[in-house]
Amino acid sequence: MTIRWSVAAAIIAGSTLAPGSAWAHVKWFCSYDITVPPLPLREVVNTTFLWIGALFAVLLLLGFMLDRLAHNSAWDAMVDRFLAPLEHVQAYFMRIGVGAFFVCLWVKGGIILTPELTTESTTLPWLQLLIAIGTIWRRTCLLSGLGIVALYAYATVNYGVFHLVDYPIFLGIAVYLMLTASDRPKLLALRLPIMYAAAGFTLMWAGIEKFGYPYWTLPLLAEHSRITFGIDFDVFMTLAGFVEFALAYFLITGTAILRLGSFYLLFIFLTAIIDFGKIDAIGHLLIIIALGIMTLGGKTRLQHLFVQERRGIFAQASIMTGLHFVFMAGFFALYYGIQSLEYQA
Repeated sequence: MTIRWSVAAAIIAGSTLAPGSAWAHVKWFCSYDITVPPLPLREVVNTTFLWIGALFAVLLLLGFMLDRLAHNSAWDAMVDRFLAPLEHVQAYFMRIGVGAFFVCLWVKGGIILTPELTTESTTLPWLQLLIAIGTIWRRTCLLSGLGIVALYAYATVNYGVFHLVDYPIFLGIAVYLMLTASDRPKLLALRLPIMYAAAGFTLMWAGIEKFGYPYWTLPLLAEHSRITFGIDFDVFMTLAGFVEFALAYFLITGTAILRLGSFYLLFIFLTAIIDFGKIDAIGHLLIIIALGIMTLGGKTRLQHLFVQERRGIFAQASIMTGLHFVFMAGFFALYYGIQSLEYQA
């Protein structure tokens, strides 16, 4: 099936202008069953998938050429200098966001970490309150981080590994808080790279979910049909999967225009709240805070790992484009493999 460039461009632009259900966490609003295997890969990697993949290969190549061209440029250095004074407030934003999030969970009760991870425990809400209180002081952020890890482990025991691989962002935030309690500059410098890795993994995993379980989103698309621009459901979901995966990949590998990518994602999550209200706002609060910090922080040592200074701009962009599809293949293998081991073995 041939996908016209104009239609594809409209969908990509539409993901910003009207994010809607394409960016909502489908498990919070629709029925789902992770014990059922995802669509077979022979159905996922069809003609539509290949055409859209070719489109994104071109877009990624152009995007990385622009990114590497601007890397270490005067413009790049100017932006870094302009935002450098805000570096010391990033940890405060995180502590405030984590505190607010866990106070909300404490007040609501019955939720472990996200809306679909429910519990009847009367003890967990008090742990959530203690996590929130621990963010008030820098030293006790260590305990708050350990508390988040404990909640994640509890959720994993109750809901399984495959379900909780949706949310490594919580582990990234937990490590961020634990490192915040340190006085060592080298440990403090690890916070942002770990945050990028956790957020990138979380969003790439969500992108693969759109390929493997596209029908979960059908009720949301029926309710918010304006975002599809009248495009066929299968085409739209394939585009949505590629958009989310590519943006998440850029969080890990981009450099000079990384802040634009982080802000793009931040804007998408914020505007999705218009459609989905308080559940979406609270559920995505921590990733919104994380993306805000990334927008301020820019590139880190993680992104520098993917820069090949001795190669030309086109060569670097070509390598990063190819690596994107290697990442995608790896995530498909991981996604389908964990699901099969946990529920089909």
